[in-house]
Amino acid sequence: MQKGSVYKRSNGLYQGTIMYNGVKKVFYSRSRSDVCEKMNDWYYEMKYSNVNNDNIFNFSDYVYRFLYTYKYGFIKPQSFDRLESIYKCHILKSDIDVPMYKLNDLIIQKYLNDKVSLNLSQSSLKKIYELIVSVLSYAYRRNDISVDYASLLVCPRSKIETKKIDTYTSDDINLLESTIRDSLVSKDYNTYRLFRYSPVFLLMLHTGVRCGEILALTWSCVDFDNRLIYINKSLHHCLNRDSGGTKYIDIIGDVKTDNSRRVVPVNAVALECLQYLRSISTSDYVVDNGNGNFLKLRSFEQTFKRICEYCGVKHKGLHALRHTFASILIDSNVSAKTVSMLLGHSSVVFTLNKYVHVDNDALRSGVDSITY
Repeated sequence: MQKGSVYKRSNGLYQGTIMYNGVKKVFYSRSRSDVCEKMNDWYYEMKYSNVNNDNIFNFSDYVYRFLYTYKYGFIKPQSFDRLESIYKCHILKSDIDVPMYKLNDLIIQKYLNDKVSLNLSQSSLKKIYELIVSVLSYAYRRNDISVDYASLLVCPRSKIETKKIDTYTSDDINLLESTIRDSLVSKDYNTYRLFRYSPVFLLMLHTGVRCGEILALTWSCVDFDNRLIYINKSLHHCLNRDSGGTKYIDIIGDVKTDNSRRVVPVNAVALECLQYLRSISTSDYVVDNGNGNFLKLRSFEQTFKRICEYCGVKHKGLHALRHTFASILIDSNVSAKTVSMLLGHSSVVFTLNKYVHVDNDALRSGVDSITY
């Protein structure tokens, strides 16, 4: 809101005059908008410098304090790494990195809208939006800003189409399974070494467990009698803050969400894989590094990539095993609720949106089936 008065002098300059608590200030410029901006800046600096110093913090400083006060130590390490990355890459030294008293919904919304031109995914846009909204809501509750800007903001839509999930074909699966079975009895040391714990990849394909979940799985969580595995922890690849936040470390912690803590039944193939892995195991971990400890994520990923190359199967990543498991279940008309529980998704809606695609024929069939 405009404070004070502005008029154009005979010499072409604009003069702005403003008062606050008996203090008068005059500004001059060839631009009316420049004078107005200077007057508003001075007004808010005078208003807040002695009342609430949080208002003269830059937004990035405010976000930093929010993260390290209310997020660090209270959320999973990898989740905090994601928020810190947003702060560093998208907020620090950005168009909204201005004093808090200068922020308004138009500035912030324009900043969010401009992010679309960077070809960010919808997921990335949503994460940026959610962090900004969280910080602004907190600032409003603390009376550090006078308007609830968070309630006015809209998350923009990405121009990038949702990435199609990668799955392995039935031919890929058959080739992987046959090659793994043959290699486990190979007399070639290098081949055997590469495929030593390869059945775990088939186990993932037949259970849908996440990569981090299988690497954190211990034998105490495997029930051979009832053919069940209990998922209650996961391996996370996150920043090692003891190293100054420049290196990454693998740690075992909690699962991704509350629904990720689940019981997964194993079929005959999965049971056979578990029995083999148990027979060669020398540690508490279902997949170990040969020295009694869990296997690191990067080593696990690289091994699977090499196995795919060996088999002549296009490498689509470890997570594609989980996608393949889910897609096969959906194609076999297993209910979305059951698939969601097996995968440990946060909601059935997520499962439906990700894996269930209804074509026009199915829609027409559904409508035609209605009778009254």
